[in-house]
Amino acid sequence: MLGHTPRVVYSIFFVVCPWIYYCIEFCTSGHYDVLKKNLIIATVNMDRHSPEKVLICISKLCTLVLTALTWIVFWPIMMLFKRFLSEARYLTSNGKDKIKALEKHHENTVISSRAQILEVSTESSCQPLLQLYLLLPTLINSVGSLTPSWNMTLEDISQLQLWSILSSALSLAWSFSFYQAVKKQGALDFGANPIGRLLLFLSNIFQISARLVLLVLLAYCFGPGELWPMFVLLLLHIILMGRS
Repeated sequence: MLGHTPRVVYSIFFVVCPWIYYCIEFCTSGHYDVLKKNLIIATVNMDRHSPEKVLICISKLCTLVLTALTWIVFWPIMMLFKRFLSEARYLTSNGKDKIKALEKHHENTVISSRAQILEVSTESSCQPLLQLYLLLPTLINSVGSLTPSWNMTLEDISQLQLWSILSSALSLAWSFSFYQAVKKQGALDFGANPIGRLLLFLSNIFQISARLVLLVLLAYCFGPGELWPMFVLLLLHIILMGRS
């Protein structure tokens, strides 16, 4: 059984994990470069001998910090709104402007999909990991037994919400398939290449299932109830996948 403190820490981890990635996404975007440039200008123009200019510069710095925090906190919504605007510009443009608008729309679509897939990864990864952590010993004992009691096994599995694990794995596989199809600019859509999309979906199912089991086995290596290595590796894994 986990103590009170580990439960609180793991609960906070589930909440904070997406925003760590949003912060990284913001710091590698053009919005961060603009804010950094304005921050440097406000700092350079600060005249310490003039109290009024100092107050003005401080107010500008506070505004820039609040703007950065707003971008990070509402990053998925902001990216979805930018995707909507870029699509509107693409549909209402003509000629060379339409081509440029299409490129910008594809870029915003990839960024927006990446933000959504991270949210899905966090929600759909932590829950099946915890459930699989409890379920795996039952499966191993059942499969390794010479006379397995399948009725008892199915009853235990239902109590540990096997279907929840399967649905989470399927939702993860579908989200990653959608994100990879978006990066291919329609080449893997169901209307253009249904067989390729299904094969991509199946490959994602196998990859995700294998990685979930490996993360759980890693947690077992650190002793009972020691889940922090699994979640730390999960955070690093999500960040690396999001940047790829």
